[in-house]
Amino acid sequence: GGSARAVYAPVAVTAENAALFAAEGDASPYLLTDTGRFRRVVWPWLACLGWRVEGHARRETTYYFPPGVRRGRGGARARVDFYDSLKQVMNACVAVPGWAAVRRALAAGAEELPGPLRA
Repeated sequence: GGSARAVYAPVAVTAENAALFAAEGDASPYLLTDTGRFRRVVWPWLACLGWRVEGHARRETTYYFPPGVRRGRGGARARVDFYDSLKQVMNACVAVPGWAAVRRALAAGAEELPGPLRA
C-alpha cells in the first residue's frame, strides 16, 4: 500500500497566517477564544470535505484527520499529517481549498456554516 499523507500540506505559523485569523475580529489569531464557532462553522465545513475526528481511548485527546489520513498507518505523523489541537487545525485550514469563503463567513459573523458552503 501507499503512504498516507495529508491531502493539505501543513502551513507554518507565520505572522502573515496569524494576521488572516486576527482579521476575523477574534482576540486569538486562531479563533480559539470561541471553540463554539469552530464547532458550528469550521468543523462542519471540514467534515463536508471528508475530514474526521477521533478520540483517544486512554487520554482526553481528540485527533482531527484530513481525508485519507489514518493514525498509525502509512507513516502518518501527529501534528504533521493529522492534528490534536484546534490551533493546528485552524492553521491547516489556510491550505484547504475553499478556506477564503469560510473566512469571509466568519468575518461576517456567521454562527453556523452557510448553506452554499455545504457539500
